[in-house]
Amino acid sequence: RFLFFFRSWCQALDSSPLPVKIAAPFGELRKLIDLPREYFTIVDQAATFRCPKSSSQANGSRAPTLCLVCGTILCLQGFCCQTEIENEMCGACTAHCRQCSGEVGVFLMIRECQVIFLAGRDHGCFYPPPYFDEYGERDVGLRRGNPLYLCDAAYGKLQNLWTKHEIFKTVMADIDKHPAAHAAIRWRLL
Repeated sequence: RFLFFFRSWCQALDSSPLPVKIAAPFGELRKLIDLPREYFTIVDQAATFRCPKSSSQANGSRAPTLCLVCGTILCLQGFCCQTEIENEMCGACTAHCRQCSGEVGVFLMIRECQVIFLAGRDHGCFYPPPYFDEYGERDVGLRRGNPLYLCDAAYGKLQNLWTKHEIFKTVMADIDKHPAAHAAIRWRLL
């Protein structure tokens, strides 16, 4: 009986005037982009980035941010790239999430060496970057100036959070731990 209905459904699809498209093959996971082994490669890419909405091409973005889902570099915290979504002003990263990955995004603040998770328009949290120096320490804020190298284990953990759809859960757990710090940041404008 089930086989009869399944065959009927397949035949109806074949005779349908509308083409049926499958966005991605079944079983294919959407992974985060491959990151370069050395962090300075990302910094070099950001040095040539110019805000697409800024009238002054002499100045680059003050806070270039890399989308780890698709590899696009965006302005972070810039008024130039804010857009209106459903009658609310939103930053470039929040708007990009809607086009790239739905309501959840994973970004690397290039000049800070800091990962940002965005979940919806009003929620987000900071997450440790997957880059370490030769002593095995992270350099959030790039204050020490030591060369940084990709840690496969740390990026694998980030990759797992993404593929298992646990970014939102991680953001909510961070809000529970640090409600005052979360409330102080206007995540929508990132």
